[in-house]
Amino acid sequence: MNLEKFTSSLKTLANWYRKSISDDQKAIFYRKLQHIPGEAFEKIIEDIVENSKAFPTINDIKLGYLTWINENKNRITHLYESTPCDECNGTGMLHYRYFDEKYKYFIPLTAACSLCENWKRTWSHKSRPRMATKAELVKEGYELPPYKRNKKSIPIVTVTEMVDSVADEVPF
Repeated sequence: MNLEKFTSSLKTLANWYRKSISDDQKAIFYRKLQHIPGEAFEKIIEDIVENSKAFPTINDIKLGYLTWINENKNRITHLYESTPCDECNGTGMLHYRYFDEKYKYFIPLTAACSLCENWKRTWSHKSRPRMATKAELVKEGYELPPYKRNKKSIPIVTVTEMVDSVADEVPF
């Protein structure tokens, strides 16, 4: 929502409830509510004026936004639409694991699918994990789901044995 629309709607609200709002209060309201689209904000203000007896709090307006979202689900889209992908089934994520010989257990990992851009719905460019395909992961020796339950490949060790196996490496 742009500042002009916000200021206009907030002025309407303040006039209706005969309340003066300082510039600092306007700045706080804007900072906390700027994520709300202008069309939704105007509708929320109209609903508050029609139904509320007191000047709303920031939380009241946020609750109004949740109501607006529920009423307008068909109009809301994600920033990145999901596309069909046989590699990741449209999730953008590839789950895999490897067996750590040192600690004797499987370590689960997740990669971003490099064949589609559905991973953008989950991760940002800065925080996404490595990009890969299933073939690359298998080539590197990772195991893909459904995971095999081969008892020979999973040695059974007690907690004491596991602690003893790494105790020599702890510098005391």
